[in-house]
Formats: sequence, C-alpha cells, structure tokens
Amino acid sequence: MTTQSTLSPALDPGAFAERLVGRPLWSHQLDFARCPARYRVACAGRQVGKSEVLAIASLHTAFTRRDAIVLLVSAGEVASQRLLETCASLATSSPMLRGSVLDENKSELTLSNGSRILSVPASQRQIRGWPVDLLVLDEAGFIDPEIWRAAEPAIIARTG
Repeated sequence: MTTQSTLSPALDPGAFAERLVGRPLWSHQLDFARCPARYRVACAGRQVGKSEVLAIASLHTAFTRRDAIVLLVSAGEVASQRLLETCASLATSSPMLRGSVLDENKSELTLSNGSRILSVPASQRQIRGWPVDLLVLDEAGFIDPEIWRAAEPAIIARTG
C-alpha cells in the first residue's frame, strides 16, 4: 500500500488522478491540472468536471507536499463545503489514499503528512491570515472583488 510519505512531489497530477485516486481526467481537465501558470481560470458550462479537477488539484497538493495548506473558498459556505466533500470522498474511496486521511469534518480534511484542506466561506475575515500552498476560488465570478484582494496575500506567504 502506498502511503503519504512515499508519494513523490514530482508525481504528475494526471498520473496522481489515475493511479492513486482511480479517476482518470479528461483532456481538458488534464490541461487545467498540469498548467504551470500561477493563476488558472476555468470558464465552462455545467457538468464538465470543474469540481472534480479542483478536488484532484487540491488532493494532489495536499498528498504530495508535507504540511501543505489548501484553502477552498466559494461564494457561499455550502458550495465550499461541497467541494471539500468531493475531496474527502475521492480520498477515502481510494485504497491508495484512504489510510492517510486522519480526520474529516465539514470544514477540514487532515492528512497524516500534516497537510490540511480547509473550506471557508467567502469572507475577508475567514481568509486573512492563512499562508496557503494552493488557493481555490470556486465559482470565482460570484465572489466579491474584495475577497480576491483579501485572498491573494495568502498565496504570497508561502514559497513557490
């Protein structure tokens, strides 16, 4: 069984999704997941796999980096919790990953390597102060520009 400590940080998100999560990504999802850009934006219709690729990207960061912080922000608390539920479901349904999940609740998923995936509503107070390795703004078009300004310093606080 592969555990948290044996995963390579260089493991490609596509290979991670297919081999460890058991969910191969579609070509447009692979393009998004593999994109090296600091900011990535997906503008797409319903049911094209946006939430799944965001969950895979979040899990990839959390599982391949020790003590990583992934912050999931959405326009509403329910939407950010739903994305965290997708992350938790993918992790716990994978025989390769489930042993690394230490705790899951409606606002946080904690892994054995010290990484955490946190779900917060779009609130300046909730976002400020987190140094994050990956910031996911789900349904960003519905998030107030002030939230964007509050969130951006969070990704500057970490190296890389």
